Order: sequence, then C-alpha cells, then structure tokens
Amino acid sequence: NGPLTVVVEQMIAYYMPLYTDPPQVTPEQMSFSFDAGENPQRGQVWDLNETFTIAGYEFEIATVQAVTFSDIETPAYIDGSQGYDYGYQFVVESEPSLGLSVEMDIRADQCWLSDVKKIEPAPLLYTQMCRDEYPKGLVTVTIRELSVTLDEDLQVEWAP
Repeated sequence: NGPLTVVVEQMIAYYMPLYTDPPQVTPEQMSFSFDAGENPQRGQVWDLNETFTIAGYEFEIATVQAVTFSDIETPAYIDGSQGYDYGYQFVVESEPSLGLSVEMDIRADQCWLSDVKKIEPAPLLYTQMCRDEYPKGLVTVTIRELSVTLDEDLQVEWAP
C-alpha cells in the first residue's frame, strides 16, 4: 500500500566501448604493443607503463611477464591447461577503491585461456595463455572490457 524503497548497496558497471553500436573508440585507441623478442622466456618482464582512461576511470598497464600455465594453475582448472601452456601476465594498477577489473586479448590466433586475480588492495593480475609457444616479436594487446565496483547506495522510492 505504501511507498516501497529499493536500495542497491553495491553494483558493478561494465564498459565495453569497442562493442557498442556504433563503437565509441577504435581498436587502436584500446591497444598497446610490446616487443617480446624472438625468444621470450618464462619470468622475463617488460615495463609497459601504458595509461588508459575508459568512462573516466584511469588505470595503468604497468608490466607484463612471460608465464606458464603452472604459474596460474589452481584446482579450479579441472581440465588442466587444454594446451594453453604459455602466456603473458599483465600487472594493472588503479585507484584501489575502484574495484577495477580489466580484460584484454592478445591479438594472436593461438591465445585464449585467461585468468584474473586481484591482490588486495591492488594490483590486478590479468593473464592470457596461448597454445604451443609464447607470441614473439611485436605483441599487440587490445583491452576488451573494464568493470568498476560502485559502492554508493542507489535508492529509489516507488509509490503505487
């Protein structure tokens, strides 16, 4: 009978500016590259310091490291690596209060399996694994998605 108040205490906002119609940005604006050389090795690290702003939220892709599946393996991977044994792990830094998460794609046909891990309060580790070997030479990566956690209460009152 009376007014109904709906309160949302927390929500996650997703931003995918490449996947709107029309796209809000070009793939080039959402991409960066690093030179992995002709023989990347597990544990090798490259400084990137690539800064992006999406929907007003700024973050930095600080470094990338060559990893193997064993570096990210947990019991959650019930099927193992499925052949995705070599990859790159990106350190993403942002304001810790954002609860930011970023997903990326290495632009190479053999790359697919990904893993996201937050180290509280920061940074975010994003890993993408590839089949057969590490992508070599100039490796291009495109940011696919950004999400932020909004902790402000959203309140709406409805009166029938």
